[in-house]
Amino acid sequence: MRRTEKTTRDLKKAMGSALLELMKEKPVEKISIEEMTAKGDVGRSTYFRYFKNKDEVLTFKILCMFEDELEQRGLNIKTIPDDQFVNEVFDFFSRHQDIIERIDQAGHRSVFLDFFLRLIEPVKSKAADNISSLQVYYYSQIFAYVCYGFFNAWVDRGFKETPEQLQQLFQSNPASNESLNIPQ
Repeated sequence: MRRTEKTTRDLKKAMGSALLELMKEKPVEKISIEEMTAKGDVGRSTYFRYFKNKDEVLTFKILCMFEDELEQRGLNIKTIPDDQFVNEVFDFFSRHQDIIERIDQAGHRSVFLDFFLRLIEPVKSKAADNISSLQVYYYSQIFAYVCYGFFNAWVDRGFKETPEQLQQLFQSNPASNESLNIPQ
């Protein structure tokens, strides 16, 4: 496929893949934009047009990986039932622990907070017709931060719990119960 035929999403994904590969060799701070874009076979302007920093590249790549895996199984983030949402996310992360560790060891765990905040965007639109936009905004923020809190604890504990165990813990947690059930 010629470069001009690639979609913007493909170019951005290629940049994310290149950055993850380069992070195997050296710290993210030592990876230049030129190295990343050359390895991803994309122009430097693509980086500057779509991203402010390398963390945004990583967040985008992880979101695309998650969405692509859902799509391969015939699922969509907008249609996943709330009670299945956490299991899907942690099931995905359990298959990609190497990426989590690489990003975490580089001191960029906040990429995953951005992942949860961006991931919740489509879920917000699901509830937007039924409650005020202010309520949707606050509920989605709470939900994203609770998910990130569970993620942090899981990573700190060395990925000991299964996605199913995390789902059970999540549903039994008072903070997550409030944020999971966005009024409909």
